[in-house]
Amino acid sequence: MKKLCLILAAGARDTIRWAFGNIYYLLVLAPLVLGLSYLTASRVASNAATIERPSFAFAFAFAALVETCLILSGVSRAAAEIYNVRHPENYFDTLPVVPLTQLFAAFAKRCFRVLLLLGSAFIALRSLTESESLSGSTFLFSLALLVLLTASAQAFAALCWIHGNRRRKKLALFGAMIVIAFVAALGGALMLNVFDFPIPFLADQFHLLVSGGATLVAILLLVGVLHERWRVFDLEHAARLQSSQSFNLASLLTARLQSGSVRTQLARDLQLTLRFFSAGVYLALWLTALWASSLFILLATTDLIPRATVARSFFDLTWSPPVVATKIICVLATATLAALLPLLIAHELPSLWLERAAGATGKQLWSAKCWYARAVSLPAPFVIWAVGASTGALPALYIVPALLECLWLWWMVSTLMGALAFEMPTKPGLGLIVMLTLAVALGICVSLVWPVGLLLYVFGISQIAMRGQARAKYFLLTGED
Repeated sequence: MKKLCLILAAGARDTIRWAFGNIYYLLVLAPLVLGLSYLTASRVASNAATIERPSFAFAFAFAALVETCLILSGVSRAAAEIYNVRHPENYFDTLPVVPLTQLFAAFAKRCFRVLLLLGSAFIALRSLTESESLSGSTFLFSLALLVLLTASAQAFAALCWIHGNRRRKKLALFGAMIVIAFVAALGGALMLNVFDFPIPFLADQFHLLVSGGATLVAILLLVGVLHERWRVFDLEHAARLQSSQSFNLASLLTARLQSGSVRTQLARDLQLTLRFFSAGVYLALWLTALWASSLFILLATTDLIPRATVARSFFDLTWSPPVVATKIICVLATATLAALLPLLIAHELPSLWLERAAGATGKQLWSAKCWYARAVSLPAPFVIWAVGASTGALPALYIVPALLECLWLWWMVSTLMGALAFEMPTKPGLGLIVMLTLAVALGICVSLVWPVGLLLYVFGISQIAMRGQARAKYFLLTGED
């Protein structure tokens, strides 16, 4: 217990030092971006029409999906914390500290991160929805149980991810997926319980809380046993956090790029993505599938979006509701896939000396990352357009122009996110917020008024590119943000 307290105290001091070193981003930039987003969401919520409470099936499926995304989004970070990958804590492996103590320290850090995220989200939702149910001991106990259950599921998924990639046992991975799906369903039920949403098959909240507590104890015991059995064998493999299988598809996709350095960097980046260098890759694919399925549901099974009416001219079809909905979903899907760029840059920071040793320039480094954002998000316009066209909601005369507009939105959004790659390379979280805010806002604006996008791209992309190249050159030379 004394060693555990010393490790946690050292981690707290390190976090405080980091906060003082990044005080501008924590006290100025992050509150500005989050505040503007919150004000926009609150205005939309206040002006929105009164919506009836959704059915239990829809609410439960959505909550379970959110819990699944939350679990998958923390797998790679949980693996790095458990195995001390690229962390100063890897020095503890040379000290008389038992692995179980390190596991408890990593689990405490994971609980703190999940609590910070869920607590902020529930507080924001309470103020937006003006719900009176988010109070009292029931809310606190349900939230604490949800945090512990999510953190334990992330630790379990991280252990199975590393061990499964090393041993290549598909049956074990399938069993882990079943356990994670069960935990996600239970976490979705706890989310509904936090908002006092009625659950038909439960007479009271006691059975749900008891089930959550029993599942939490079982997951923690399972994590402890697996960690003790697998840590020694998986420690070296966990340092890579990726599969050792090679792919030649990335080299084929980049064979026609003129610059050899850009081609080599892009091929390496695509290989890392195909090897799922981070759990964020799974999350991006999952969210893209969610956007596509949401578009299909909106256009095919609901009356929320009216069908296209007879337009006065051919060009008026671009503003028909189904076409606009398809373009907006295309922007969201493109931004979701291109959001892997800051995660990739943060993953490659320890290997930045390779670019310096190879003599790569800042322009080449920036071009490689910009092309990566375009390449990794290329499936988005085709998938979203195919889903929209398959519903029959798009005007027949505007099927091909809709594809061209989706491709134009893909090019603009991915180029903008790639150009901003080196604004905050050492802070992927804040960089991701800035990139998504600008790219999604501009993409939605262009979806509604496409001539504005042409003007902004023609007159603004050159300045953004020059700044991006200068930032990449500065970061390559100094290694600092």
